[in-house]
Amino acid sequence: MRTILPFIFLYFFNLIPIIAQTVFEPLDSDVYSFLDKQAVKGLIELHDEFKPISRKYITELLIEIENNKDQLSNLEQEELVFYKKEFGLELELFDKDISKHKSLTLFRYNKFKRFSLFTYTDSRFKLNVDPILGFGYSSKDDKINKHFWNGLTFHGYIGENIGFYFYFRDNHESGTYFDTLNELNSKRKITVAKKGKDFIEYSDTRGGLTYNWVWGEATIGKDYISIGNAESGNVILSDNAPSFPFLSLDVQPTEWLRFRYFHSWLVSDIVDSSSAYETFRNGIFRIKLRPKFMALHSVSVYPLKGLSFTFGESIVYSERFEYIYLIPVIFFRLADHYASNYNNHVGNNAQIFFSFSLRNHIPNTSLYGSLFIDDLSVTNIFNRAKQRNKVGITLGLKIEDLPINNLSLVTEYTRINPYVYTHFVQTLTYENSSNLLGHWLGQNADLIYLGIKYKLMRGFNLKVWSKFIRKGGKGDMESAQRLPQPSFLFGLRKSFTNFGFEMKYEILHRLTARLTYKYSKLLFEDKPNLNKKSNEMSFSIYYGL
Repeated sequence: MRTILPFIFLYFFNLIPIIAQTVFEPLDSDVYSFLDKQAVKGLIELHDEFKPISRKYITELLIEIENNKDQLSNLEQEELVFYKKEFGLELELFDKDISKHKSLTLFRYNKFKRFSLFTYTDSRFKLNVDPILGFGYSSKDDKINKHFWNGLTFHGYIGENIGFYFYFRDNHESGTYFDTLNELNSKRKITVAKKGKDFIEYSDTRGGLTYNWVWGEATIGKDYISIGNAESGNVILSDNAPSFPFLSLDVQPTEWLRFRYFHSWLVSDIVDSSSAYETFRNGIFRIKLRPKFMALHSVSVYPLKGLSFTFGESIVYSERFEYIYLIPVIFFRLADHYASNYNNHVGNNAQIFFSFSLRNHIPNTSLYGSLFIDDLSVTNIFNRAKQRNKVGITLGLKIEDLPINNLSLVTEYTRINPYVYTHFVQTLTYENSSNLLGHWLGQNADLIYLGIKYKLMRGFNLKVWSKFIRKGGKGDMESAQRLPQPSFLFGLRKSFTNFGFEMKYEILHRLTARLTYKYSKLLFEDKPNLNKKSNEMSFSIYYGL
């Protein structure tokens, strides 16, 4: 039976009508904010509750915007022309006459008028290759940091249904402080590969192979996955932790309904002492980490243009791979009851979540929110003595082009109750490589975020922002199991006031200069001698995201 399974799958996929392929656009791309703005203004309908989204889908939206370009400002029309060059490879997928002609470009402007290290297209195969290079310098009070990085990225398409992409970036930081290691920081967390007294080295590798058909796609890849529309961090799933490998399925059988599923392999950082053994070199042991996995599925509903609701469930499990979580449509919590025989000390860590987005129902305005439920006692929700409500929530408001064109206003509130993302079994925490899969803020904290963005010209963005954070104590897992649940912000309370600005200019495609400033003030509720202030400035110039 096992030997004929591949032929069954091949036969099945050959029966499926095919359309253009799938390659995902990195989360750092500025095209997301451009599309979001057009959706908030009502020009397009954007389904971006899960990110990254595909370059093919982005291209379809650019074509739709092109058909309504008379409603764009002069600056937005310049941006549209710019992004059409960036997504020329994908635009060609929609024009079969152009794609018949072979074209090869090496280290110059390609036929889409975009500079590229290497571009090749014909009727069957398309490939674009770009380098990644960058340098950054930052200072924080009397400390400095120098950051060099380099790498390679490529993406392409084979035939009518296969897409592929690859991203690799090698990083070297040197100096007297390393902000990437700061836990309470919105920057992506890293896994250090090599560390010295005054330097660290780490890398980021992503990629995927996709198979696409009319009503869905399947992917095997390693990437960041984000759920939600918040700018200051997503409580459900974010790009805070290092990227992880996954198998995914994305199905949209009709315009108003979409189903998504993925199964991922996480890093637990918990040593399996029973599997350690001594090597041929005396005193050196080979160790293994405890296996850790996550499965997630969701249903998104689009009842009206600009309105979406997403309901989903996830589960983190460990020790061994469970085939039952490969069933996309099974209810994970009930599957866990079966696998654990209703024993809580055998069972795994399940969560449920909800998000919504409402765009342009109030003109030029977006309302959005996310709810993450790690544990909820429904029967005792109003009984303080028996409460255990481990929930996180974000609510946000965004206004575009009011009161003046090219101006964006954003405000968000996030609250994460005590012990959200934690678990009394170390391998079942909502983490990958010891970093939170959810909001970087962590448990027992809240955040008010305010942001103002203004575009001076094509590619030149100014941003002013502030964050007001309250953070309670960490607690311990024994307290997490006791009732009632500790009150919000229990323990030693800290408050952070952060203010900053950013100037960013994408000079050419993927060539960007960036200048930032951040002021921080930390106050301890009961230990004023620990209060401190800091100022941080940074400049970077880079090619590639």
